Amino acid sequence: MAGITAYGGYVPLWRLGRDSIAKAWGIASIGGEKSVDSFDEDSITMAVEAGVDCVRGLDRGKVDGLFFASTTFPYPRQPFYKVCACWLNHAFKYGVNHSILGCL
Repeated sequence: MAGITAYGGYVPLWRLGRDSIAKAWGIASIGGEKSVDSFDEDSITMAVEAGVDCVRGLDRGKVDGLFFASTTFPYPRQPFYKVCACWLNHAFKYGVNHSILGCL
């Protein structure tokens, strides 16, 4: 089947109050909190967690590809999407790909 058949997500456990952020910047707070990653979490860790969430309950043999997009690649010259595929314990029939998202 062509197209997106599943997706996954991951939000870090830790939270930081926006009041603390506003106080540090000397600006008004909009209230609430923001999720923040732990000291050992990077975009690969979060991608693997999202991937695990995505393939949960699926026949992994039918998964054809892995797409990873980030604005913060931990290793700019290393094909880390292979690390994600390895952690997900899956060999993809059509390869893997990563994309850089631009921020303006």
